[in-house]
Formats: sequence, structure tokens, C-alpha cells
Amino acid sequence: MLQIYRSARRVVVYLGEQSDHSELLPEFFDTTIRARRVFKSLDNGEEGLDHEDLNRSIGILREIGEPTSNNKMWRTARAFYDRPWIMRVWIVQEVVAANELIFLCG
Repeated sequence: MLQIYRSARRVVVYLGEQSDHSELLPEFFDTTIRARRVFKSLDNGEEGLDHEDLNRSIGILREIGEPTSNNKMWRTARAFYDRPWIMRVWIVQEVVAANELIFLCG
């Protein structure tokens, strides 16, 4: 199966019906990826990082918000990871081996 996913131009993953504000997932993942990039550049000690970079990372953290029970974006992320899809064994192959990965929900 790994070879099939590697050779595919695109892998489409159907997550099931829309629920629990799943329409927020693209924004959540985009925001967390941006935060990871900022923090990675800060951790790597890249030269030229200044207060602007730190302010940008703080802004991204504010955008994500704290992972509390009343934060809609974090509740949405938790609901995503509670979906049956995420527990299937072959999911790692799909996600890791895919050249292009598209998630469909709803």
C-alpha cells in the first residue's frame, strides 16, 4: 500500500460528514503550521531575527488562542482527532507517502 500512495499524484482522504465546526480545520492547520515555522526559525537561532519576528510569533499565538475547553478552534481540532478515520492503521501511510494530500469533509 505504501508504494501505491507514493506513486499517486494525489491522495484524497474523506473524513466523514461535517460536524463540530469542521469548517474551521483549514484555518486551524494553516495557523498552526505558520506558528511552527516561526518557532522553528527562532529555535534554529537564525541570524537577523529581531523584535518583529517575536511580535509576529506572539500574534500567531494570539490567533490560535489557548487550548482551553471554551476555545472553538481547539474544540474543533479535538473533534477532528476523535474521528474514526484517525484511528485507522493505514492513515500514516496515506499522509506520509502522499505527494499531494487533499482532505474532504462533508
